[in-house]
Amino acid sequence: MNEFNKTILLLFVFTLIGLYGCNKLDEVGYSLLPEEDKLEVLASDTLNLLVKTKLSPDTLDAYRVTKALLGEYTDPVFGKTTAEFVAELFPGSAYYFNDTMTLDSCILYLTYSDSLLSNMRYGNENQALNFSVHLLSAPLDTIVYPSNQDMSGLYETQSLYTGSVFVNPDDTLIKVTMPNEFAQKIMGLDTIEAFSEFKTQIPGLYFKAEGTNEVITSFNLSASTTRLALYYSKNDIHYTAAFRLHTDFSVNFNLFYHDYTGTEVANALNASGTEDSLIFIQSMNGVRATIDLTNLDALKGNLINEARLFFPLYLNSEQSKYFPIEKLLLLSLKTNGELDYLSEDNGTGAKFDSTTYGYSFNITRYVQQLANENDSLTSTLYLVPSAGKVDFRRTVIDNRNNAIKLSLKITK
Repeated sequence: MNEFNKTILLLFVFTLIGLYGCNKLDEVGYSLLPEEDKLEVLASDTLNLLVKTKLSPDTLDAYRVTKALLGEYTDPVFGKTTAEFVAELFPGSAYYFNDTMTLDSCILYLTYSDSLLSNMRYGNENQALNFSVHLLSAPLDTIVYPSNQDMSGLYETQSLYTGSVFVNPDDTLIKVTMPNEFAQKIMGLDTIEAFSEFKTQIPGLYFKAEGTNEVITSFNLSASTTRLALYYSKNDIHYTAAFRLHTDFSVNFNLFYHDYTGTEVANALNASGTEDSLIFIQSMNGVRATIDLTNLDALKGNLINEARLFFPLYLNSEQSKYFPIEKLLLLSLKTNGELDYLSEDNGTGAKFDSTTYGYSFNITRYVQQLANENDSLTSTLYLVPSAGKVDFRRTVIDNRNNAIKLSLKITK
C-alpha cells in the first residue's frame, strides 16, 4: 500500500473512532484493513483521580469588579459567609458649589444585579438586608487588596447610614438617604474638578454587613443607576451632582469572610484521606477542588484521542434548595507555580448541564501534553467557579464510589 493510501486509511480510522467509540471498530470495517495498517485502540475510564476540597488562597482579590455582594448568610452546609464591599466615589462631571446653593437631599442608589430573584439574592427570602455605610478614613492605596482584607482602622466608625432594606424583586434598586452632614461636606469643597484631589477629602465608602443577616444581595456597580446623587437648588432651579461607584479610573473591591466551623466543609478540609466522597465548591473566594491525575506512566507514548472529565452534582433534599454554580473553570498548575486555563477551556469553562446533572470538560490536549511528558505541566488541576469574585452560588460534587470520571480514548 502506498503512503497516500495509508494516510487516507488512518484518517478514516480516527474518524470512525470519534463517531462510534473504540469498541465498535469491528462493526465498521476496521477488520478489513491490512495488518500492517492496524492500530491498537484502547478505551479506558480507569485512570485514578484524587479529588479534594481545598481553601482558596488568601491572596485572591476581588478588585475592580462590576458586581458587589453585601450581607451575611449561614448556609447549612457551607457555614457563615459575610460579604461586604468598598467603592470610591467618582464625580460624573466638574461641580462648583457656593453659599447661595441650598441642599435638598442626598440619596445613594444601589441597583440590583439582575431582575431574577435567584440571581439577586442568596439566603432567606423573608429576611431584610441589614448593613451600614461608612466613610473611609483615608484614600485607598494603589495596591490590590485581598478579598479577606481586614478593614480595621480603614474607615470611620461613625456610620453614615445604618438600617434594613427588604430585597424586593419588583424593584430595580434600593434607595438610601444619606445624612445632610455628609452632603454638606461634599458641597463644602466648593470646586470638584480632579478626581485625584476629590478622593483626598472623600476617600470612598465601606459597605458593612450588620446585625443578624440571613441574606446576601448582589448589586450592579457598573449600572448608570448605581450612584450617589446630591440634589441641590439655586433660585428655584434644581441641580444634581452624581458620583459613580464603578469606573475604569476608580477602585472598588469585594470582601468575603468565611466561617466553616462545625460544617461538612470543615470535615472535608480536615480529612486526612487522599480523596473526598463529596467535593465542595463555593463562590465568594470560598472553597475549591484540586484534582490530581495519577498513574500517568500508563499514558506515556500514547495518542490521546479524547479525554473528558465529568463532575456529577450531588443532590439531596437540602442541596436541591440551592441553584448550582452556573459555570466552572479548570485551571492547570504549571511547574513554575503559575495557574493557567486549559487550552480547550480558554477561560469559557463548562456550564452546568441540567440533562446530565453535572459539568463536563474536554481536556484532551492537556492529557496529551502529559503523555508527551511536557516539562512545564504538572498533573494537578483546580476546579473553581468562573465568577467566584462576584457570584454567591455554591456547588456540591458527588464523588461517592469514584463518581467523578475521566473517560479516555487512547491509541497505542
